[in-house]
Amino acid sequence: MPLKKPLPLVVPNLVRKMPNSFAWIDPQLRIRQFLVDFDTEEFAFY
Repeated sequence: MPLKKPLPLVVPNLVRKMPNSFAWIDPQLRIRQFLVDFDTEEFAFY
Protein backbone atom coordinates (compact mmCIF):
# COMPACT_ATOMS: atom_id res chain seq x y z
CA MET A 1 0.00 0.00 0.00
CA PRO A 2 1.74 3.20 -1.14
CA LEU A 3 1.90 6.20 1.13
CA LYS A 4 -0.17 9.20 0.16
CA LYS A 5 2.65 11.63 0.92
CA PRO A 6 6.36 10.92 1.32
CA LEU A 7 7.80 10.71 4.81
CA PRO A 8 10.33 13.37 5.83
CA LEU A 9 14.00 12.38 5.81
CA VAL A 10 15.66 12.19 9.21
CA VAL A 11 19.05 13.43 7.96
CA PRO A 12 18.62 14.67 4.37
CA ASN A 13 22.34 15.25 3.72
CA LEU A 14 23.06 11.53 4.36
CA VAL A 15 20.76 10.20 1.63
CA ARG A 16 22.75 7.94 -0.68
CA LYS A 17 22.50 8.26 -4.44
CA MET A 18 23.30 5.53 -6.90
CA PRO A 19 25.95 6.54 -9.46
CA ASN A 20 24.92 6.57 -13.13
CA SER A 21 27.22 3.65 -13.94
CA PHE A 22 26.55 1.10 -11.22
CA ALA A 23 27.58 -2.53 -11.60
CA TRP A 24 28.10 -5.35 -9.13
CA ILE A 25 29.53 -8.81 -9.57
CA ASP A 26 30.18 -11.10 -6.64
CA PRO A 27 33.99 -11.22 -6.25
CA GLN A 28 33.92 -14.99 -5.69
CA LEU A 29 32.35 -15.48 -9.11
CA ARG A 30 35.24 -13.56 -10.65
CA ILE A 31 38.01 -15.07 -8.52
CA ARG A 32 36.90 -18.68 -8.94
CA GLN A 33 35.97 -18.07 -12.60
CA PHE A 34 32.47 -19.54 -12.30
CA LEU A 35 31.25 -17.15 -14.99
CA VAL A 36 33.35 -18.96 -17.60
CA ASP A 37 31.23 -22.09 -17.11
CA PHE A 38 27.89 -20.28 -17.52
CA ASP A 39 25.99 -20.75 -20.75
CA THR A 40 24.08 -17.83 -22.28
CA GLU A 41 20.82 -18.43 -20.40
CA GLU A 42 22.53 -18.86 -17.02
CA PHE A 43 24.57 -15.70 -17.54
CA ALA A 44 21.46 -13.72 -18.52
CA PHE A 45 19.61 -15.07 -15.49
CA TYR A 46 22.41 -14.09 -13.14
